[in-house]
Amino acid sequence: MTTLAVSPFRLWTPLSYSIHAFFFKPAKPLPLAALRIGVSCILLVQAFLIRPSFFAFFAPSGLVQKEVGSVLQEPSMLNLAWAVEFLKACTGLSENLVLTGFGLSYVLSLCFLLGGLFTRRSAFFTWLLHWSFANTGFCGSYGADMYAHLFLFYFMWIPCGNALSLDRFFGRASGEPSFQARLGLRVLQLHMCISYLASGLEKASGTQWWNGEVMWRALTTPGYSISDFHWLAAVPVLPMVSGIVVMVVEIFYCVMVWPQKTRLLWVVATCALHLGIAIFLRLHIFGLLMCIPTIALFAISFEPVNLNDQRQKKLSRYAMHDLHAFYKRL
Repeated sequence: MTTLAVSPFRLWTPLSYSIHAFFFKPAKPLPLAALRIGVSCILLVQAFLIRPSFFAFFAPSGLVQKEVGSVLQEPSMLNLAWAVEFLKACTGLSENLVLTGFGLSYVLSLCFLLGGLFTRRSAFFTWLLHWSFANTGFCGSYGADMYAHLFLFYFMWIPCGNALSLDRFFGRASGEPSFQARLGLRVLQLHMCISYLASGLEKASGTQWWNGEVMWRALTTPGYSISDFHWLAAVPVLPMVSGIVVMVVEIFYCVMVWPQKTRLLWVVATCALHLGIAIFLRLHIFGLLMCIPTIALFAISFEPVNLNDQRQKKLSRYAMHDLHAFYKRL
């Protein structure tokens, strides 16, 4: 019996090169900056839209009063009610004035984050205040706030202020390609892939998305639909096909968004899905917010242009050829 004598180095070399190139090869921070700007703009628009109902959502005497909120809210999470009570006792300021101060601080930190000034610190204060507002006004929180909270958390760690920022303008940050930029980009890309896959599989596990019931209820629920869609009852195949298309886009997102041949198609399909939510269900903030990560993370080039690109591509091709030859021999 013949034995296959293959050096482990021949197997490890292409794998290690591919892993290193995928996660740590220097990349431009432009996509991360685009994500920072997009999320900040959407949150500023959300803050402006919620302005008329600000005290109703966040004041202890608002829609959900303090006694009820203390039972329903997560006690271990930050809550503005604590700060309001403390500052009222220490300074004698009114409840509304204290909340107004927190609201203005949140908007100011978002402006700093948008401009990329003291980016990491701005991201931290924005994340902290957003977390407090989301827990205090939990009755008005939904998917857009959850995703925004996640992005704000990532902004504290990734170099999203190294491009299109005042930090870059004043020389506080370098706009050169870095491994931190690629690592942050890959983590965010994988996060979005896992998120869409989990969402799609959850939808596919039931029957409501297969038979179109969810699409029917969403488009005919008073307060959400923009028009009378009861005519869909005469064309049941339309909501059924729409539901299946949504599942296909979400489940295969993690596969089709990586190859260059299908990337643009899936970016457009994903954005069309969320724009449909924004238009037909009047969830404008959620729909627009969810378009931003796909565009920023997958549609904006992050590869640095240099003279060694062709050489690196050849090395990568040779490494993958060696790996294929090894498996073929097995």
